[in-house]
Amino acid sequence: GGGALAPEVTTRVLDAFSFVGAFSLGAARGGATEIVALDRSATAIAAGASIAAENGVGDKIRFMRGDTKEALPAMRARGERFDLVVCDPPKLATTVKDLERARRAYRRVNANSLALVEPGGLLMTCSCSAAMSVEDLARTVALAARDVAREVQWLETHEQAADHPMLPAFEHGRYLSALLFRVDR
Repeated sequence: GGGALAPEVTTRVLDAFSFVGAFSLGAARGGATEIVALDRSATAIAAGASIAAENGVGDKIRFMRGDTKEALPAMRARGERFDLVVCDPPKLATTVKDLERARRAYRRVNANSLALVEPGGLLMTCSCSAAMSVEDLARTVALAARDVAREVQWLETHEQAADHPMLPAFEHGRYLSALLFRVDR
């Protein structure tokens, strides 16, 4: 289900590629006690901090500016762990010809994300690349898990809501997906 995060289950959240922190805001409202929102855009981070403050959760979310390619491995080196990691990168495959390069990038960022999840915690990984199917994204996460010696269980699949209609005659209109995995070790 799409219920709230229980504080005793999920308390520490990393929102990678957070932009203005929509996932962070949801986590704070759902009971998470410590949230790190990471994005490379200073403008997005400033806007996110303002939105969080306006919503009364500014004290729960630490907005951090940084490049995920560097920040995630640095967090891992410091031994940081999170109960939930949300990995929502920008579009990595504009067309099918970009897919192989995108698979490598998704694999790398998901491996770095998985390495930060507490055993028993969750990874929510997202894609807005029409060329990357749900099944392809799941395979990429499985390979990423192997890269960092983690075991994952695919729990849920989410796709775009009704405000992003999917037309049967235009398969690339189905471009938003989010997969939820439990990380067992």
